[in-house]
Amino acid sequence: MIKKSKIIIIPSRLDSGRFPNKPLYPINNKPLLKHCYDNAIKSKLADYVIVATPDKQIYQYIEKIGGIPILTSYKHKRASDRCAEALIKFEKLTKKKFSIIGMLQGDEPLITSKLIDDSLKILSSNKNIHVTNAITAITSKSELHDKNCIKVVFNKNMKALYFSRSPIPHSTFKKNLFFKQVCIISFKRSMLLKYLRMQSTKLEILESIDMNRLLERDVKVHLVKTNRPIQSVDEKRDVKKVLHILNANR
Repeated sequence: MIKKSKIIIIPSRLDSGRFPNKPLYPINNKPLLKHCYDNAIKSKLADYVIVATPDKQIYQYIEKIGGIPILTSYKHKRASDRCAEALIKFEKLTKKKFSIIGMLQGDEPLITSKLIDDSLKILSSNKNIHVTNAITAITSKSELHDKNCIKVVFNKNMKALYFSRSPIPHSTFKKNLFFKQVCIISFKRSMLLKYLRMQSTKLEILESIDMNRLLERDVKVHLVKTNRPIQSVDEKRDVKKVLHILNANR
């Protein structure tokens, strides 16, 4: 029987078409990736935090700061696939099995350890939930129409119906009507390994969104709502938005 041990995996790569080398870009004199890593290691529930990367430069940086890097293939187009490969390799190294995996994107410096733990906790306490994804409200019309912002619609039971880079639902902008994906996505072990074995799907490829691979196969994705302001770093211009939130929190 697999012990309910938990791990956070941070996928990170240098080859981003929108913002090359962004994981090591300094924000408040600290690399973007280090912000994510520092938040992750504050988790009260995770037994390990590892970084999954195809890049030796990131691998060496994580080693330098005392973290655990896992070298993965360059071929992955989805962060979830990269995390699944890293999980398999790390389990072989440690001879342990992890029942719950939190995938924290390496460009999400504002995701707190509390939100990470909230995501992990739901999987621990509910045998019928196999994947969770955090969301927060979209706060401006410009964010709604930003293709880097992944929109999501959901039912009354907080199950995702669809993820899109286009504005959904169809309406003029109103507060608390539109929501966006926040990239702390947690899996039960069997679901993450199943994800790796699944073929990519049409809507996953068209939208370039991991979770649509699951939705197209009728796998339920449970959403975890946060009221905190969250801003990912997709392009260089997003750094100013992140700094504004970080400095306001201080």
